[in-house]
Amino acid sequence: MVPDKNAATSGELVQLVQEFTRKEGDFESGIQGLTIHVRNAPTEPLHCIYTLSLAVVLQGGKELLQENDVTHCHAGQAMLTTFDLPVVSHVSSASRYTPFIALILKLDYSLIMQTCAELKLSKPPRDMKFQALSSYDVDDGLKECLWMTIRMHLFKLITH
Repeated sequence: MVPDKNAATSGELVQLVQEFTRKEGDFESGIQGLTIHVRNAPTEPLHCIYTLSLAVVLQGGKELLQENDVTHCHAGQAMLTTFDLPVVSHVSSASRYTPFIALILKLDYSLIMQTCAELKLSKPPRDMKFQALSSYDVDDGLKECLWMTIRMHLFKLITH
C-alpha cells in the first residue's frame, strides 16, 4: 500500500509550525503577508474585520458569523475573504495538546488584477454571484505549495 503523501504532509507541516511558534499567539512567518495563528483553547466570540485574504486551518476549528450566516472551518479547509468584511469570529476547537493552527495569507488586490490582465481571462458573467466569505476543502495543489514554501522558509529559521 502506498502511503498518503498529503496526510503525512499535513502532519509534518503542523509539527514544523509548532517547532517555529512553540507557544500560543500570532506570528510573522518572515514571508511577506503570511502570518501564523496558534490558540491553545477555544476563544470568546470577537468582533473583527476580515480583509482580502486566504486562511488555511491546519489543526482545530473556527466559526465565523456574518449577518445571519455561520461559516465553519476546520483542519484541512480554507477560507477565502474577497473584501473587507465585519464578522464575529472565534476558535471553536483547540486544546493545549492539539492547538488551533491557521496560516493567513493577505492578498494583494492590485497584484491579482495585474495577473488576471496578463492571463487575459474572460470577464465573469454579469449574473454570477460572489461570496464575501467562502469555506472549502484545501486541494492537493494548495497543500503541496504551502508545504514546500513553509518547509523551506521555517526550516531555515528554526535551524539558524
